[in-house]
Amino acid sequence: MIFTYLFAGMAHFFKRDFFASLTPPFIPAPHAFAVLTGMLYILLSFLLLFPKTRKGACYGILLLLALGIPFDFYMLYSDSARGEIPRGILLERIPFKVLLIGWAFWHSHPDLPPNNLKAGFPKP
Repeated sequence: MIFTYLFAGMAHFFKRDFFASLTPPFIPAPHAFAVLTGMLYILLSFLLLFPKTRKGACYGILLLLALGIPFDFYMLYSDSARGEIPRGILLERIPFKVLLIGWAFWHSHPDLPPNNLKAGFPKP
């Protein structure tokens, strides 16, 4: 999970123009917004390293992913934002993001299976 969001954050820097083009017009300074989002993903990925900050980092990732779903719908319905991205890929992106949200939620709760298994048996 750490590398997923570290690479996602770095992509916001290396492909800043691409991510800025996906930003809806009501967001001021789309390039700065792309950089800010990238910085947050990178920060949260590092916070996942430490047990004391892991749960908060997961909740931060949950928030960023949930806030990104309206952007996905904006790209789906805006030809200018979508650019050359096929509509089918955008339709697949929303359920994939829901899976990522579930992954972050599961990771934030160590009491959920299979985290709570020890030698194949549930903890009492």
